[in-house]
Amino acid sequence: MTNLSRRSVVAGGVGLGGAALLGLRPEFARAADFPTKPFTAIVDAAPGGGHDRFTRAITPEWTRITGQPIIPEFKPGAGGVLSATTIVNAPADGYTLGVIAVSSMNVSIALGKPQGFGFGSFAYLGTMWNGPIAVFTGKDSKWESMTQVVEAAKTQKITAAVAALRAMYHISGVIFDKRMGIETQFVPYNGGGPSRQAAMSGETDIVWTGLYDASANYDGLRCLCVFDKENPIPDVIDAPTVYEMFPEQALTLLHPTAYCVSAKVRDENPEVYQYLVDAYRETYTSEATQKALIDLQFQPASLKYTSPEELSAIEADFIEQLKSIEI
Repeated sequence: MTNLSRRSVVAGGVGLGGAALLGLRPEFARAADFPTKPFTAIVDAAPGGGHDRFTRAITPEWTRITGQPIIPEFKPGAGGVLSATTIVNAPADGYTLGVIAVSSMNVSIALGKPQGFGFGSFAYLGTMWNGPIAVFTGKDSKWESMTQVVEAAKTQKITAAVAALRAMYHISGVIFDKRMGIETQFVPYNGGGPSRQAAMSGETDIVWTGLYDASANYDGLRCLCVFDKENPIPDVIDAPTVYEMFPEQALTLLHPTAYCVSAKVRDENPEVYQYLVDAYRETYTSEATQKALIDLQFQPASLKYTSPEELSAIEADFIEQLKSIEI
């Protein structure tokens, strides 16, 4: 347990006036003796991927704000469970950060994959990016609307490509199928790219994927449905939302990826946790960070900061959706 609370109140400690003397912003005053060493970010993918590029993009501003850099440590494998286990088991001192695909991790937890942790094991700092699930079909496909696909599924086989079975996109499709009273045949491919290629080529009727994940394939795909209350990029993708097409069965399906720490940090060192949340929010929303991310081809619409409270609400809603199906 750090001595942040003690340092914030002792004589000569840091109140608002002390923060000004030290050149610190008031919201960071309570953590005047933290941090004193670099942070480690547990990244659940190989170097060079989106998680790595994001971490490197935020590090300059994070270093400016906290005085300490973020050093990535790559732990790919087991669908993110390996890295998640490392995050959960790290000391509660706040120096071990992590990357979590929130909804995907909830699917893994629901499937019983992780050992030694479950729902509520992570305390979020804020999103890296966030966006809705969407259904696409090939540009030259016969399918003109999601309504047409749903009606056809009642009398014939409809094939849907997914990155993998019993993973986020597949589970999203299963949840929707149950609401609509249909049964799609889900076909697994080795990753998101191959699954989208399957729909583009006509090998499958549709593909379940992320709205932004498909950005590299927009020229070869048509979006049939966006699983959010609004289409966040109507100037890029001309597609209706599930709320417009199926108002009685509509649901929001989001796929946020977030920076987090073990819930032990929040519970055992609340001052440290709040410091990290504040520092992350300032880092993420800064003009320098946003420019760096956009320069790296991150979709601007996906880069809207989502707070820990909002992420927890998204997580709770998705967990309820998981309870509606057998996985």
